Amino acid sequence: MAIVSKAVRYLTYLAVVVVLSICSGAYSSTSLWAKEPNSHEDLDETPYREMVRFHWKLEGFSGGLLRIFPLAPSEGTGILESRLLTGNRLDYRFRASFVGSPDEDFWIFRSIVDLEKTRSLYVHDLRRLRGKKKIQEADLTNDHCLDIISGIHWLKVTQPNGNHRARAWADSKMYWIEIVANGFGPREVDGRTLPVEHYTIRGIKEPGEPFWKPTADIWIRADSERLPIEVLYQKGVAKVRLTEISAERPEN
Repeated sequence: MAIVSKAVRYLTYLAVVVVLSICSGAYSSTSLWAKEPNSHEDLDETPYREMVRFHWKLEGFSGGLLRIFPLAPSEGTGILESRLLTGNRLDYRFRASFVGSPDEDFWIFRSIVDLEKTRSLYVHDLRRLRGKKKIQEADLTNDHCLDIISGIHWLKVTQPNGNHRARAWADSKMYWIEIVANGFGPREVDGRTLPVEHYTIRGIKEPGEPFWKPTADIWIRADSERLPIEVLYQKGVAKVRLTEISAERPEN
């Protein structure tokens, strides 16, 4: 019985780690304990510019583990929305929730983007699970970098070709990343075949620099709206896929 109990505790721990690892990185003990996102300036109820709803699901070993041992949810919903701010800035917010708890977000990521220079100005990363909460935030005004959300915005507006190097913020650290343009083509998403552009983001090993271990594949609609329709994020045994459910833009 002691062996069984120990195994259950280990699987519970592993399940929690797998779920948290989809949140742009590890559940770091060095996270900054800070205020809620609504404490920051400019967070208001201005009309959203665009809104994309996703279904996310753990796949591969991690997803199979949580389906066998349902110790933590393995799927849920996510919403990515943007609002135009003063000073030529865009406020992106991504909120993710579990199936069965649609009104409680376990991950809220906010990125304020400089529209002229297409880079991050401020990030706020809130993660909570099982009654615990950790927050990381950073003023990136002088860092000339991207983050997980502003990186998608950069892909939308620049439509890059070939390979590009960039600095990126994640888990309170700065990393060198490579953005690879994989080309244009049709892709089937949720029963629909759409023309898309495919990009891969991966870390670059540099002496004396931290290495970003995950990889992310992003598919963006090749049309006038250029919205992300699918994201595949992988880190170790954690593998999560986000698929667009719906997208909308209010009438101006």
